[in-house]
Amino acid sequence: RFFSILLQDVTSIEGKDQIPVFIRSVTIAGFPQKHLIGFLPCDLDAENMFYMLLSELRNKWGLRMEHCRGLTYLITGSMCQKMRDVTCRILQEFPQVVLSPSDPYAFNIWIIRCMPVPSIQKVADTVEEVASLLRRTPELSRRLEGKIQLAYSHIKGEVDRIKAAITGNWERGTDAFQTMLEILEPFLNCINEIISKVDEDTAEQMAKLKPVLKNFNFIMTLVVLKNTLCCVSILNSSLRGIISISSTLQYTISNALKLI
Repeated sequence: RFFSILLQDVTSIEGKDQIPVFIRSVTIAGFPQKHLIGFLPCDLDAENMFYMLLSELRNKWGLRMEHCRGLTYLITGSMCQKMRDVTCRILQEFPQVVLSPSDPYAFNIWIIRCMPVPSIQKVADTVEEVASLLRRTPELSRRLEGKIQLAYSHIKGEVDRIKAAITGNWERGTDAFQTMLEILEPFLNCINEIISKVDEDTAEQMAKLKPVLKNFNFIMTLVVLKNTLCCVSILNSSLRGIISISSTLQYTISNALKLI
C-alpha cells in the first residue's frame, strides 16, 4: 500500500533525455523491492512534469500519492533547478511525503550534486574522477600513501586518518571535499612521478586532470564547499526540514562562491 518515489539522474534513451522513475515498497513478507515504472521527458517544464508523474502513478500503476511516504532524487547538471521545483510542489501538495538523500551519497554530497551551479558540479565530478583513478591504478594509490606519510608525519594521527579516509567510496562520504584538499598536493606529486609509467589512456587522463587540480577557481570552490558543509556531518538526514536545510546551505554556498 505505501511506497516511496526514486528519481534517478538523467539518461539518454533513443536520443532523448529522460528521468527514470522508480517505486520502492515493501512486500507482505517484509522484503524491500524497487520497480522502474517509467520516464519523465526532460523537455517538460516543472509544472507539466509534476502532473505527468502523478498521472503515471495513478492511471498506469493505480498508486495514490496519499500513500506515498518518501521522495528521493539525484539529478545533476541543467536539470537540478527544475527537479527542485518539482520536488517542492510534491512536498507542498502532499505534506506526508518526506524528502531524503539519495543513496549512495552522504547528505552533504547529495546537496552538492543537486545544485544547478556548473562550477560546483565540475568540482564534484573531478573529486569522483580522482577517486576512480586511484582505485583503478594500484601503483598510484601506493605512491599516494607514501606521499601522505611524508606530508603529514609531523602531525600525530594524521597519516592514519587520511589513509583511512581514502578507502572505499570516499568521494561519496561526508568528508569528501576535506579529503580531496588534504591529498591534493601529494596526488599532484604522484601524477608527476608516475605519468610516464602508466598506460596511454591513464596517462592521458592524468594529463587532463593536472591543470584542473591546479586551477585557482577549482581550489577555492573546493575550500568553500569544505568549509560550508562541515556542519552537515552532525545533522540527522531524516529531519522533516531537510528541504529547508538544503535550500539554506545551497544559498550560502552560492553567495560564498560569488566572492571568489
